[in-house]
Amino acid sequence: EYNKNWNANADYVDKLVWYKDRRILGIIVTVVVAFLVGCSVLYFSGGNETVENPNKEETFDATIKENIPDSNHIKADAPVYPLPPPPEIDHSVLQGGFDGTSLKPLSADDYQNIIEKITPDAGVLSNSDTPQSKAKAWLLEERTKYNVEVPVRVGVRYALATLYYATNGDKWLNNTNWKSGHECLWNGVYCELDANNIVSVTYLNLVTNNLDGSIPEEVGYIETLRRIELGSNQLVGPIPQTFSRLSELRTISVSDNQLTGEIGTNIDGLTKLAN
Repeated sequence: EYNKNWNANADYVDKLVWYKDRRILGIIVTVVVAFLVGCSVLYFSGGNETVENPNKEETFDATIKENIPDSNHIKADAPVYPLPPPPEIDHSVLQGGFDGTSLKPLSADDYQNIIEKITPDAGVLSNSDTPQSKAKAWLLEERTKYNVEVPVRVGVRYALATLYYATNGDKWLNNTNWKSGHECLWNGVYCELDANNIVSVTYLNLVTNNLDGSIPEEVGYIETLRRIELGSNQLVGPIPQTFSRLSELRTISVSDNQLTGEIGTNIDGLTKLAN
């Protein structure tokens, strides 16, 4: 009887082991089949990996807002691709000929020389209350954070900063990005990329932005400007004589301000001015 029960128990244990092995084998088979089916579905549904053409034009998220246009047009809206690196500009807005193509690291003395070519009056630059002195101080301080190696851009940034301080930029309705990073990202400053991949400030639009003060002469040194729109602000004083330097200017709008004086020869010689 003992042997009979032992044999029965042994048979029962063998069956349990056999069932367990079958379950494990079934799980393995199921996993393998599922994997093969998944691979087949992925392949036939077009999910197979493709090699991208390295020459294919890259597309970018349309939500990226930069101010470098994609062609030689001036755009009212920010374009949709990232800012290119600082370009090698082959001309200088600085009369007297500071090398506009040099890409050597610029020292504080280089910055000082550029500023003095635009604002030669030492008294103005030494007076800490003037917009020019404030712009100079900001530019030299900003140099330690955002060093610009193209002299012409240093001049443009100085001129724009002078406008900011001369018209109480801290109180503007929108001064987003001003005095931080690339000048083409500053609100109201728009740029153009030409056939030589040179990026230049071509459009200044600060309409109805609470500008309060006078337009500084330094703005006339941004010789690539094609449009200036400063209407509906609290601007006073005359249109700067240096605007006669803006040979590319097509449009200027300064209506609804409190400007005074005669227009005179400061814009009479601008042959491309149409509006």
